[in-house]
Amino acid sequence: MTLNNINGSNVNSFVVSRRCTLNTQRNLMNRGIILTALASILLLPIASSGQEDGGSGFLFYKPKASFGVRFGYAQPSASSDIFNYVRQQFTINTRDFAAATVAVDIAIRATERLDIVANIGTSESSTTSEYRDWVDGFQGYNKPIEQTTTFLRVPITLNLKLYLRDRGRSVSQFVWVPNRWSPYIGVGGGATWSKFRQEGRFVDYQTEDIFSGDLVSQGSGLTANFFSGIDFSIHPKWILNFEGRYSWAKTDMSGSYPNYTLDLSGLQGTAGFSILF
Repeated sequence: MTLNNINGSNVNSFVVSRRCTLNTQRNLMNRGIILTALASILLLPIASSGQEDGGSGFLFYKPKASFGVRFGYAQPSASSDIFNYVRQQFTINTRDFAAATVAVDIAIRATERLDIVANIGTSESSTTSEYRDWVDGFQGYNKPIEQTTTFLRVPITLNLKLYLRDRGRSVSQFVWVPNRWSPYIGVGGGATWSKFRQEGRFVDYQTEDIFSGDLVSQGSGLTANFFSGIDFSIHPKWILNFEGRYSWAKTDMSGSYPNYTLDLSGLQGTAGFSILF
C-alpha cells in the first residue's frame, strides 16, 4: 500500500530535474558575474581619472591595516538536488533561502593598491512550510503537515583585493591624504561551513505514518569568490564601503541527508564601515 497525494499520484514519482538544476545554477552564477563585472566596468572611468581628489581630512601616518564590518543581503543559488526536493515537496521557493548577512574583514596593506584580506561572514534563513500535496486527515480534518527549514552558511576566506587607483597620497613626510573614492576588485578562496536543518512533522512514505522529526546535516566545502566594490572616505580614519560578491561552493551532505549534495554558492550585496590603522 502506498501513500497517495491529494492529486492521486504516488510520492515515488518524484524525479530530480538535473537540467533544471544546472540551468538555475548557471543563471544565478551568470547574474553574479555580470553584476560584479558591470560594477567594475562602471568604476573604470573613475579609476582611470588622473585627477587626485582630496578626501576628508588627513592622517599623520600612512595606513597599514583596516578592520571592517559589512551588512547586507545574501541570495543562495539553491541549485543542488536537496533544494529541488524541498521545493517540490514543500511550500518553499528559492527566494525563501535568502537572508540578511554580516561579514567582518581584516585587511593588511601590501602595497598602495593591494590588500590581503581575511574574511568571515554568516547568513541564515528560516522558513516555515507545509507539504504541497499531503495533509493530515486524522479524524476527517485536513490539517497541514508543517515543518521549519533553516539554512546556515559561514564562509571563511583569504582574499587579494586590488584597488584600481591609489587610495591616497603623501603631501609631506608625515601627512597622508585619502582620496574621496577608491574602486576595487578581488578574488579569494577558503571554506564554507554549513548547516541544513528541517524540524517539524514529516510523512513516512513506507508506513503512511506522520512523525515528528529533526533532520540535520552539517559540513564544509571549499569556496572560491569574486567581488568588486568601492570605498568612500568619510573621515581620515573611516571608510564607507559598498560591495557585491559571488561565491562558488558545495558539499556532500551527511546525517539525515546522506545521498544529497548541498549547494553553498550565491550572490550577496553589502554595505559597511572600515576603520584605518
